[in-house]
Amino acid sequence: MKVVFSGPTSDPAFLQEQKVKNVLFTFADKHVERCIDKQWLSKIDYAQDLTVWMDSGAFTVWNTGGNFTVEDHIKRVDEFWKKYKGKFKDIYFISLDVIPGKPGITPTQKQRDESAKKTLDNYLESKKSGVIPEHLWLVTLHQHEDPQLILEYQKHNDYLCISPANDQSNEGRSKWLDQVYALIDPKIKTHGLAVTGEVMVERYPWYSVDSISWKLPRMYGQLFYKDFWTKKTAERINNKTTQEQLNNFFNLKELYFNNYTDKEKLRFQIEYFLDLESDITDLWKNRGVIWN
Repeated sequence: MKVVFSGPTSDPAFLQEQKVKNVLFTFADKHVERCIDKQWLSKIDYAQDLTVWMDSGAFTVWNTGGNFTVEDHIKRVDEFWKKYKGKFKDIYFISLDVIPGKPGITPTQKQRDESAKKTLDNYLESKKSGVIPEHLWLVTLHQHEDPQLILEYQKHNDYLCISPANDQSNEGRSKWLDQVYALIDPKIKTHGLAVTGEVMVERYPWYSVDSISWKLPRMYGQLFYKDFWTKKTAERINNKTTQEQLNNFFNLKELYFNNYTDKEKLRFQIEYFLDLESDITDLWKNRGVIWN
């Protein structure tokens, strides 16, 4: 399983320092090309081993009251492909999905069904445009849409995006994902949008997943995944302390704010996700799932 680091336009040096090979940019970021040119392509050898996913930015634009058409998106992809083709290992483009309803208002099932149809239409139109190889276009199935749609999607590509709902618990996500994965051809690769929680990656055989969670120390000034940091801190102090001192050291306030610099927090958070990538890959390998 590949862990894809979303939002790499900020703190790219920390990702490069730990040799991150998979990143997701978004067309909603007005500075994306400037960042790529100055921060990523300046390291030519590194960039050639980098796989890039480009999100359409549809949700961000929708959430701010904006709008753009599938023709607009195809044009952006065409321009991006012409500029960056051959400069990265691979570039995947998520086709323009249609978000139902309006921000802050729960859409009806009819609206969701209509949006799902438009999303598929946009994907097929994008493929027919010929601006990039067809297999580089990725269509997205969203939670609350009919799981049966996956049967249609997998007719068109062997790599698909799946987007569980952010407002659902793991239990709520799993009820829908269980239905989806019961229908997916085992040879189909899936990319989980905003999916890096351990429960989700241990339960389903994703080919790749992404999230912005590696940036949480920057966003909230905290370390997350306490068990991981407990292990790392024990290694750091080389067990030169008593168990009582160690237990006291892991007081949450002390752990989160006093014993690590902001840079250390960010480095450790990235390290966590790289370890997760390795561990989950091994987990699914032992279950008989091996992705090339």
